[in-house]
Amino acid sequence: MSKLEEYGKHSFMNRVQSSNRCLVTGASSGIGAATAIELGRQGYKLCLVARRKDRLEEVRLKALEAGSPEVEVLALDLLDEKSTPILNEQAERTDVLINNAGIGTLAHALDTPIETHLKTVTLNAVRVMEHSHYFALKMRERGYGLVINISSLAAFQSIPYLASYSASKAFVVQWGESLDSELAGTGVRIVSFCPGGTWTEFMDTAGYSAAEVKKISRWMQSSEEVALEIVKCIKNPRAVVIPGATNQLTYALQKMLPRSWLTRSGKKIYSNLMRK
Repeated sequence: MSKLEEYGKHSFMNRVQSSNRCLVTGASSGIGAATAIELGRQGYKLCLVARRKDRLEEVRLKALEAGSPEVEVLALDLLDEKSTPILNEQAERTDVLINNAGIGTLAHALDTPIETHLKTVTLNAVRVMEHSHYFALKMRERGYGLVINISSLAAFQSIPYLASYSASKAFVVQWGESLDSELAGTGVRIVSFCPGGTWTEFMDTAGYSAAEVKKISRWMQSSEEVALEIVKCIKNPRAVVIPGATNQLTYALQKMLPRSWLTRSGKKIYSNLMRK
């Protein structure tokens, strides 16, 4: 490790402390809400972003009760391009950005309106790129900061019936890993965080069969378990993080097995998971 890289590492570790401010998108439910509450428990100041202000207020109160000294809420629909400059106004006061907002649809790709796919790619990939680009620029100017982009284990293979979702998450990993390498020695890190199956309302809104999801539930993590791993990344950031032993094993197999086999296997699994 060069002296510059060593300086950047210690600058980050010394300056991103629990008194700093974290901004979490998609904070009204699921992983985002659980992460906000856990960050509150750790004493972080928070800015919570999502469409549903009433749900944000509920999470705000829970984060305050958990121990956060300050929680702001910002009701924004990140699919609206007008939201980007509004969110970017928070960059100067943000030490940790957690790009968690995301959507997906489990269905036949060609039977799904192209507008639905475009929304998935816009929220999951384009907005992540826009926000991480702007926030990382501001962080680089002051010499420290962290961006955690929530990707997915789905990023590492093609998934029939979840095509635009897996494609958008693959973009997040490639973008984040490249950017993190470019920022070596600056005190700024970019983490691509890739959870596997997680118990959230995403499963319902994306069109999963509740009965089929229940069959694989023992392999899934809770939002709270994933949130704990996200918070750990703040103190120990790495370019790509895959939480949970089961997910790490799956990732290892993904690298070893033929892509054609993985695609066929994914097709069978997700066909069964679709709400009929």
